[in-house]
Amino acid sequence: MLNLSQDNFTGPIPHGKQFNTFSNDSYIGNLGLCGLPLSNRCDNDSKLQPNLMEMMMKN
Repeated sequence: MLNLSQDNFTGPIPHGKQFNTFSNDSYIGNLGLCGLPLSNRCDNDSKLQPNLMEMMMKN
C-alpha cells in the first residue's frame, strides 16, 4: 500500500482510481493537502501551490 504521509504535499487530493482507496492516515504530515477524504476543504489559494499529483509526476 502506498503511504504518502510526511511528504509535505500541498493542494487538492486527486480523485479516482487508487486515491479513493487511501485512508486519512495515508496523508498524515501533509498539512497543506485538502479535499476528500480529509476534512480540510480546498479554497482558491490551493490552486496556486504545487499539488500532490504534480509532485508525484516529478518523481
